[in-house]
Amino acid sequence: MLHVHKKTKKVNYKSKIVCYFANMSQHQVILSLGSNQGNRLEAIVSCIDLIHNKIATVVKVSKVYETPAWGFESESFLNCAIVVHTSKKVQKILNQVLKVEKELGRIRSKDLGYQARIIDIDIIAFDEEIIATETLQVPHPLMQNRKFVLQPMLDLGLNWEHPILKKSVAQLFAQTEDKSEIKAFEVLVSPIERLELQQFNYIAIEGNIGAGKTTLIRVVNQITMPDSGSVILDGEALSQKHVKDIGYLPEERGLYKSMKVGEQAIYLAQLKGLSKAEAKTRLKYWFERLEIGDWWNKKIQELSKGMAQKIQFVVTVLHEPKLLIFDEPFSGFDPINANLIKDEILQLRDEGSTIIFSTHRMESVEELCDDIALIHESKKILEGKLDDIKRDYKTNTFEVGLMTKSSADLKQTINTKFKVSNANFKSLNNDLKLNISLGANQTPNDLLAFLTAQSQVLHFKELIPNASDIFIQTIKNN
Repeated sequence: MLHVHKKTKKVNYKSKIVCYFANMSQHQVILSLGSNQGNRLEAIVSCIDLIHNKIATVVKVSKVYETPAWGFESESFLNCAIVVHTSKKVQKILNQVLKVEKELGRIRSKDLGYQARIIDIDIIAFDEEIIATETLQVPHPLMQNRKFVLQPMLDLGLNWEHPILKKSVAQLFAQTEDKSEIKAFEVLVSPIERLELQQFNYIAIEGNIGAGKTTLIRVVNQITMPDSGSVILDGEALSQKHVKDIGYLPEERGLYKSMKVGEQAIYLAQLKGLSKAEAKTRLKYWFERLEIGDWWNKKIQELSKGMAQKIQFVVTVLHEPKLLIFDEPFSGFDPINANLIKDEILQLRDEGSTIIFSTHRMESVEELCDDIALIHESKKILEGKLDDIKRDYKTNTFEVGLMTKSSADLKQTINTKFKVSNANFKSLNNDLKLNISLGANQTPNDLLAFLTAQSQVLHFKELIPNASDIFIQTIKNN
């Protein structure tokens, strides 16, 4: 979500995190946005919205500044700068930028020169390339002379150098001859920066075998590098420093069999940034909590698969990461220990951790997850809150059990008002079992009133699709 902060005034729009996997290089593009017609702030926010959703991922947004019109007499401008990450070529970016301008009401004219405009989008930089064509010059040839470009760029905090002038943005700003007044107007926060992990609870990643679940997780953990693209964590491109922020329990267990449990746990904790002393303190807590204190001097090879899984779970959560990724976490556990680890995971969620959960077991998704994403052939085909998705997939069908002397007659009577089919569920009674679907203007109360007038109702339950049903149906439809 993008928020504009000014007293109580807020402007919001939907956003997304995108991980790209393509055989193209990823580019950093700096765009300058300006408006001096109509609702200027709304135009800029709408522009960021369109760029983020239609062109490229917006990863940084500067403050909005108010400046006088440059080069002509007109109303003051609002200006800001944004950084986008994209695999697209610069010409395609230019073409799409022009479409966004047009969608927002901008009509460009070569003959009129500088003029008032509802939105203006300039490509200031494309990596550190020098581009000179009939339609585009990058870096923008006048950027060093325009404070309304340089000041927002300073906010972005980029390690960027002008490829021709060989100067940083700070140096260009200090040396510019533009003395026009520039004042901060609003604070914008980029879509990516506003996506704080703490707002999420459980996120499930579903998908059939080979869909790309584990590959995605390995990319996030920097085990496998993508051909191109970026993963954004807390508003920053993922880097080695984020190791401390992520805990990963892989499906394939990765413990050294000949090492002692305690020795290995301390070693792995230190790799996550803990000191030896802090690691020992936290390990003591977890070993007591899980009642595994007598395993400290055992070698991994002496442990069962489930016992080794417990150790790996402890190592995963020991450094208290903000993001936990579990890939089939319950494989190898008996029901008692599966419930034990499940409860610990729920506790971590309640304490503020975000958990990404990859599994084939739909019952785990039902029990644990708030949000789901379904991946098929490396593409996300479904995402959202599990309850909302269930509402979308339900068919207003009710499973009923009825006590009757004549099943055929009663079924025929019900069929005059509702759509009826046979049901198959277990019960203790020799009752008529039916699935009954409601029409467009019918309610559950209508159905229940009709049934109670005809017979004794022994069973009445709405058929809500489970995660497995949704999974199968969505895959078939794609």
